[in-house]
Amino acid sequence: MEQALLISVDELWLKGKNRDDYFEIMREHLREYFIFHQVGVFTLRNQGQRFLCEFKGPNKMIPDHLINGIRLLPGLHTIIPVECVIERTMDAIFASAQRSVLKRKAQKWPFTFKVETYRTDKKFPMTSMEISRELGHQILESFSELKVDVHRPDFLIEVFIESEKILVASEYFRAMGGLPIGTAGHAVTLISGGIDSPVASYFMAKRGLAQTFVFFHAYPYVGDEVKEKIIKLVSLLAPSHR
Repeated sequence: MEQALLISVDELWLKGKNRDDYFEIMREHLREYFIFHQVGVFTLRNQGQRFLCEFKGPNKMIPDHLINGIRLLPGLHTIIPVECVIERTMDAIFASAQRSVLKRKAQKWPFTFKVETYRTDKKFPMTSMEISRELGHQILESFSELKVDVHRPDFLIEVFIESEKILVASEYFRAMGGLPIGTAGHAVTLISGGIDSPVASYFMAKRGLAQTFVFFHAYPYVGDEVKEKIIKLVSLLAPSHR
């Protein structure tokens, strides 16, 4: 089993001639983030209007803290952990979906579900509707407690039929949104121990503004506890500015 991340860029559809530039800036931010967090060998390639990031090495499970950090990078819409199915068969797709159901079963049981398929590889012998119908049928046969709800399911299984491999997803994480850092210039941000400046910094970062933080430590009039608070605040904002 190999895991990867399918990462969607936010507001890309708003951009005309700048679209390719914004996309490449976001790619560089993601690459720098993965290098900073020492994830090892990885590949980052275009998947339509998204990025597909695959991790190489003995540990192919994606840690939660890595996903939570990516969610704080401005310019991203959603992060979707996916399983890469090498064999292009319904049995292999079902095996991946079955693991997702069993994982969900440990949290909540029973529940409703829905299968959605996106087929960009038109050479695959089944249509998107046929894949969704067959996979849903196999899941119902294996887990009789489940029910299908095509309108408001508790659990959504998504299948992406690509030319090179098949991706199966069962959860997604909403990211920060906005524009990539650096697309709106650079500013010096005065940071204090209150709530106003960190919130303002967050929203400026979300609109693509790169920032350098400045804090005036008025020692001995204020103690080291204020400095420690500032360090913690900046560390929380830091993923947005790397």
